Amino acid sequence: MTTSLRTKRRETRGGAGIEVQRLPAAPAMRRRGDGMNDPETKTKWAAARERALRSLEAITPEEDAAITAAAEADPDNPPVPDEMIARMRPSAEVAPDFVAAVKRARGRQKAPTKEAVKLRLSPDVLAHFRATGPGWQTRIDETLKRAIGKN
Repeated sequence: MTTSLRTKRRETRGGAGIEVQRLPAAPAMRRRGDGMNDPETKTKWAAARERALRSLEAITPEEDAAITAAAEADPDNPPVPDEMIARMRPSAEVAPDFVAAVKRARGRQKAPTKEAVKLRLSPDVLAHFRATGPGWQTRIDETLKRAIGKN
């Protein structure tokens, strides 16, 4: 289990003191989209959508008018006009390079297949592989695998 050093402020009779505790590290936040293909997750989202739709049906016209008036009165978050909604386009149309870069980025490995190590290489070997462009570390790994007969 990973631990992290966190401080906890503690009041003492003579004044404020600081107590240092070693606590388990906070769990890593799940990336958005993790597990969305899981049938249980899909079922939970479907149930939440149904509850939301039912609650929308239960809103009276008076409640709807009050909600709309409150939204229109908020200068920091005004409602989006229908004309603006009609002009909206998918992000892949507006910024295809950005969307492609985001989709191409890898997240954390669920089960690491490689081990991070610090390796000292001679400058000429390093220059040779770096000159081949992105993915040079993978090419070093492939070369070493061929050297030991694994590839």
